[in-house]
Amino acid sequence: MKECPKCELCFSDDVNFCPHDKTQTRASLPGDKLLVNRYLLEKRIGRGAMGQVYLAKDQNLGTRRVAVKTVRQDILSSEDLQEGEAIVRFEREAMSAASISHPHVVDVTDFGKTADGVFFLVMEYVEGETLHRLLRREGTLPVKRAVKLLRQIADGVEAAHDAGILHRDLKPANMVMQELRRHRIRQNEERLKLGASWHQNDFVFPSEIGTPLNPPNVTRHFKRILKKAEIRTSIRLYDLRHTTATLLLQAGINPKIVSERLGHATIVLTLDTYSHVLPNMQRDATDQLEQMIFRKNGTL
Repeated sequence: MKECPKCELCFSDDVNFCPHDKTQTRASLPGDKLLVNRYLLEKRIGRGAMGQVYLAKDQNLGTRRVAVKTVRQDILSSEDLQEGEAIVRFEREAMSAASISHPHVVDVTDFGKTADGVFFLVMEYVEGETLHRLLRREGTLPVKRAVKLLRQIADGVEAAHDAGILHRDLKPANMVMQELRRHRIRQNEERLKLGASWHQNDFVFPSEIGTPLNPPNVTRHFKRILKKAEIRTSIRLYDLRHTTATLLLQAGINPKIVSERLGHATIVLTLDTYSHVLPNMQRDATDQLEQMIFRKNGTL
């Protein structure tokens, strides 16, 4: 099978040029684009560390669209993996995914190997925008919308855990989400214990009875944490906000993003407040520009 490197459509081996954009096609998988006389691969829609994912049609079920994941051929012959290790991993992934049944986890419906040696995994195809693309397009999400998405993700991960499966590719953001979920569970337990004495205000971090936190109490608790960590207690909780902004700017994060995280009305306020960080950033920018323009021997 061949693919168009530009539009990523799939073609038979006898097609040398994409009929849509005239780009020369290249070989991608051994054999035809119809896997095991059932799954007709149409277009590559993703690529990962172990394989690639294609949009396909299930010929046995008419026009039903599915997602088909295949093991990359270079992985199967990789010297970094022992013989058969990639296949074992892929089979383990298939069995694990098939054991999870949850509305927020895609269903796995088939697994096999073609006569040409292509290992494949067939999954439910869910049409829509990925969270990665959504965040790149919209940036910071409203709290209500973010919480709704996180709840769905947490429910899906919990279903995997209930099936005895530990996902090995969870990012730090997911870990924070899990901690917030545990915090919510503890909070619900406290609410049930107190009954009518609990004040329902939908605060993420309320007092022990659901009311707003008392600032002096928060300050005392914060100072105890500082003392335990052997950090000078003159630091205020609010100072962590400035520390966060300074670190983000020094790390090269776009000031617009930092401004939004701080809740500033305009980016001008952010740049004025943290102008002390800018001289170092200017020097870094100059150094990087010099490295981009000049070679190591000092010539263009």
